[in-house]
Amino acid sequence: MIGIADTYVDDPRFSDYFDRFGNGQLTAFIAQAVEGYLSLD
Repeated sequence: MIGIADTYVDDPRFSDYFDRFGNGQLTAFIAQAVEGYLSLD
């Protein structure tokens, strides 16, 4: 899951897609949310 979340940040295709909706930080937020969720004990 973390690898997939990292892809949202590292692969410009994801960033380009989400930038079309007006939020350039959405992919970083998704990655942080996934990593935060997975680190819950």
